[in-house]
Amino acid sequence: MLRLALIFILLAAPLTATVAVDCTLAKQANIPGGFVSLSQIATLTGDNDVIAQAGKTLLGKAPLKNETREITLDNIKQRLKQSGLDPATFAFYGATSVLVVCSDVAAAKSIEVGSPETGVGRKPLPVEPSKTAPDSLLPTPHADIATLALARITDRFTRRFPGRENQLRVKELSRGRNFDESAKDAKFLDVRPRQAAETLGKLDYEIVTEAQTKGLTISVEVTLEVTRVILVRDISKGAEITAADIALATSSTTDVSLPGFATVGEALGRNIKRALRKGETLSDANSAPGLLVHKGDSLKLKALLPGGGSIVTTATAMENGIKGALIRVRRSSDKKEIEVVARINAAGECIAE
Repeated sequence: MLRLALIFILLAAPLTATVAVDCTLAKQANIPGGFVSLSQIATLTGDNDVIAQAGKTLLGKAPLKNETREITLDNIKQRLKQSGLDPATFAFYGATSVLVVCSDVAAAKSIEVGSPETGVGRKPLPVEPSKTAPDSLLPTPHADIATLALARITDRFTRRFPGRENQLRVKELSRGRNFDESAKDAKFLDVRPRQAAETLGKLDYEIVTEAQTKGLTISVEVTLEVTRVILVRDISKGAEITAADIALATSSTTDVSLPGFATVGEALGRNIKRALRKGETLSDANSAPGLLVHKGDSLKLKALLPGGGSIVTTATAMENGIKGALIRVRRSSDKKEIEVVARINAAGECIAE
């Protein structure tokens, strides 16, 4: 009996990703310019291979001298994901955001952070200063040049699409034929798009170095990762959307307008304009708002008073209407058939105009 109980407990336990690295974030870190890497603002312990990759993850450009920049936990998780690492395999402790300060010398400081066991205790840990800034004038390995280029491209698009940082995805497609040879002893400065228009999609960039090295090119694909409502089965023209017809799905797109609905609630009750196939995204283009009021319905009619408050009576709808539409209604209390124009609100009530 005990054995069966143990099996039940094990089967019922939720499956979670195995934590490979403990990441303790500093409250403040001093960076000598260039780019900010995770190893400069956090103490990493755990799997050495993962630490080696995670520590090099670039979190963006350092602030200008004597200025500051805040890096949040969400920013860090996003950059880890872009680097091919699963944020779920990291246990985060300490601060929830790091204040990055740019100074002439990156001095090590002691900080108070959460205990890895409880996340609430206090323990002084040193913040290791970076020995080399990523875009300093010291030689940079070619692998780091590619990483710096991807980070710079990401920053360029982040500025172009404010508020969509968590949706942006920059994926490396290929490098120039002589990339490895050209990158030896190269010192990264910037990236330069080779297309006239820098838009979402596949793009080619030239990597600019201090010595104007030739042959350093990188191809990427820039997309937005969005969650939208899609159909889970074929549906015919004129049908009304129900919960059984739709689901949320995440996909990559290069369409800046981001058509479609982000929640199931927005799509429920809408009427299909044309026959749609399973997997299609539901949007304003292929569906119309569902009717809140049908001709002949009995509904509440409100007349708003100038000083506040309202008078409520019942009325009969003389025509169909969606939310926000103006329709004709007939008041039930009138001895004569007097029609009133009213606007439908979200609750299906009518407000006299």
